[in-house]
Amino acid sequence: MYIHFPFCRQKCPYCHFASAPMRPGDLDKWRRGLIQEMDRYADTGMEFDSLYLGGGTPSLLDPDGVRELLQSLKARFSLRLREFTLEANPSSFKYVDENSLRMKGEPRACPSSYDDEKFLAGWVEAGVTRLSVGVQSFDDDVLDVLGRESSEAQAAEFVRLARRAGFASIGLDLNSGGPFSFSSSTCAGGSGASSTDGSSRAAIVWRFLSITVGI
Repeated sequence: MYIHFPFCRQKCPYCHFASAPMRPGDLDKWRRGLIQEMDRYADTGMEFDSLYLGGGTPSLLDPDGVRELLQSLKARFSLRLREFTLEANPSSFKYVDENSLRMKGEPRACPSSYDDEKFLAGWVEAGVTRLSVGVQSFDDDVLDVLGRESSEAQAAEFVRLARRAGFASIGLDLNSGGPFSFSSSTCAGGSGASSTDGSSRAAIVWRFLSITVGI
């Protein structure tokens, strides 16, 4: 099952997915609409063994929001999940101001003061088994061109904390076809290197079983 979370903190200039900056009231509207959609198909007898929460930036949902979503699904469908993937951006924790996004009765957006590792551990406890991390590039200059808020160092730290919080399965999303194309030399610290040495960059990439390159 795929569930789309259509909100981001800001719209990246290269992104053509159905997403938009999140405004006050959006979370509650999304949740109500999603529950209505669930109710339409609740009696179909469908069973699911995998769940993918994509976007947008689903990592704007805190562990309680993810847990509530999973409970709503379990109340309506037969879930025997072998995998529950959440798309996450390394910058989610650093820039979201909960007070500017949340209104009374809404699921909580990720507060800027929340401890990253506890937040990641909370996702594990809520049932998430895999992260798909929007790294896009290991070159800070490329990230600036792409309009990304996170740096290479921030992405590496995010992944390190995710590992320590209990995520054994992590995928990396990388971007190709832009002004500075992703390549194996960029992975290994070639001409695209900027903020860390090549050995640390290669260690980040090749330790992962799942790498998605978007064109």
